[in-house]
Amino acid sequence: MKKKFDICGIGNGLLDKQYKVPLSFINEIGYTIDQMTLVDQDEQLRIISLLEKHQYQSISACGGSATNSLVAA
Repeated sequence: MKKKFDICGIGNGLLDKQYKVPLSFINEIGYTIDQMTLVDQDEQLRIISLLEKHQYQSISACGGSATNSLVAA
């Protein structure tokens, strides 16, 4: 049986996660509010480890443009 799709998105494996954290956490990791900071994998793992240590939960997770386009559709 041939499948028929009304919409299909193909993207890459990038995944954005969003957390709600207090200002004290931003200070703890040494960052500044309202400023973008590019990080490498080691820094990302350090931050994730601290988020888990404090038991902060992800409030949303979404992919790149393919996911955003599907959500908008």
